[in-house]
Amino acid sequence: MVLDYFLWFLFYSFLGWLYESVLCSIQGGKLVNRGFLIGPVCPIYGAGAVLLIGALSQVGNPALLFFAGIGLACSLEYFTSWLLEKLFHARWWDYSRYRFNLNGRICLLGALVFGVFTVLLLLWLHPAAKAVTAQIPETYKLFFSGFLLSALFIDGAATLANLISLKQKLCEIQDAINTFMGESRAQAGTFLTSLLEKFEGSRFYSERIRLLQHMTLQEKRILNAFPTVKSRRYGEALQHVKQRLKTASRQNRRRE
Repeated sequence: MVLDYFLWFLFYSFLGWLYESVLCSIQGGKLVNRGFLIGPVCPIYGAGAVLLIGALSQVGNPALLFFAGIGLACSLEYFTSWLLEKLFHARWWDYSRYRFNLNGRICLLGALVFGVFTVLLLLWLHPAAKAVTAQIPETYKLFFSGFLLSALFIDGAATLANLISLKQKLCEIQDAINTFMGESRAQAGTFLTSLLEKFEGSRFYSERIRLLQHMTLQEKRILNAFPTVKSRRYGEALQHVKQRLKTASRQNRRRE
C-alpha cells in the first residue's frame, strides 16, 4: 500500500506539472517548466491528490466530493504558500489580482477548479490508476519506487542548493542596493525607481555584484516559472535581477 501511494504521488505530481506548464506556457506565450524541481513533477499536486484519495476515497456523492475537495485542496495550497514564504522569504504565487482571494494565497477561481478536479480524480481518473498499479508485481513496484525516490531526492537536493544560491545572491545584491539607496535618498528624495535605474552606474555596482547577476539555468527557470514571485526581504534585488533577465531576453529575440 505504501508503494502504491508513492507511485500515485509521483503520477499525480507529473499530471500537475503538465497542467501547470501547459497553462502557464499558453498564458506567457513561451515554454515554461513550472515547478520548483528540475524534473517534470509538481509535488504539491501529488500531495494534494494523495490527501484527497486517503480522506475521500469512500465518498461517492459528487456534490460532497466537490466541496470537501475545495476545503482540503485550498487548505493545502494556503499552508504550502505560507511555509514557502517562511522558508525562502518569497511569495511564489499571488492571487491578489483575482476577486475573492484570501491573502493572495488562494482564490475562488482556483477553489472551483480544485473542486472539479476532485470529482474527476476520485470518480474517474483514480479508479483507472488504481487498476493499473494493481497489475504491477510487487518486485517491480519496489524497484521503480526505489529508483524514482532516489531521483526525486537528488532533484530536491539540487533544487534546494540552487534556491539557497539564489537567496545568497539576492541578499548580497540587496545589501549593495540598500547602501546605495541609503546614501542617495538624502540627495534624491524618495524617487526609488529612478534611483534603482542608476544603480549600475554607481560605485556600489562592483564587479562581484555584476557577476552575481548572471543566473544559472536553474535560477532562470525558477524565476521564469514564477514570474509574479515577490520577496519581502530582497524586493529591490529581485526586481533588478528580473528586469535584467527581461532585457537580455528581448535582446536575444532581436538577434534571432
